[in-house]
Amino acid sequence: MDNEPGPTIVPPTERTLADLVVQQLRKQIILGRLPPGERLTEARLSEELAVSRGTVREALRRLEAESLVESISHRGSRVAALSPDDAVQISEIHSILGSHTVDQLDLPIAKGLCRQLTQIAREMRELRVPEDVDRFIELDNQFHRAIVEAIGQRRVLQVWSGVSALHSILVGISLRDTDLSGDEIASRHEVIIAALCQPDREIASRTVVDHYRTNEARLRALIAEHENGKGEATDD
Repeated sequence: MDNEPGPTIVPPTERTLADLVVQQLRKQIILGRLPPGERLTEARLSEELAVSRGTVREALRRLEAESLVESISHRGSRVAALSPDDAVQISEIHSILGSHTVDQLDLPIAKGLCRQLTQIAREMRELRVPEDVDRFIELDNQFHRAIVEAIGQRRVLQVWSGVSALHSILVGISLRDTDLSGDEIASRHEVIIAALCQPDREIASRTVVDHYRTNEARLRALIAEHENGKGEATDD
């Protein structure tokens, strides 16, 4: 037997720490635990997360590129706010990318991908909403990302990844106010799986478009309700 050296274990680097900080802050923003307008100072985050200010600075720069954070002239950074128009545009772009993806897929999709998507939907079924909203957002992201990755178009995946973080905020908002159960949410995704695991492209495209349009309609209703609530509060 050759005495080949084992893999070298490299201590965490500044870049690795930045990845973890980005992941943590992104999750807190998506779940609304860091609300729009919340100040994000390097000194405070560095102390709370036990990392260097350089690591925090890098993380904030990357979150700004995702439009989750915005810089304030001479005042640091804050969590970006999404206007109702922003929310509708993000939802529409997400829908367009989803429809494009289905048009590019080889149908039926591979059995391995069918099994992967089915397992994700099965996990969704076990969740309770809104208590498990953070886990649902993770699973929903995994589900749609797996489909986008299947077409093998790097630039489409890159654009989708940029939109998905913003879209996850909208998913989180809608789930916090929803009366849907884990069973109902899983069933909606299982309809997509069934459509992708058969050869008729027209059926697949129509099913996915219907899924996104339903989500868009729910989002628009929530936005209208929110805006009406603000108007009533102002009139009081």
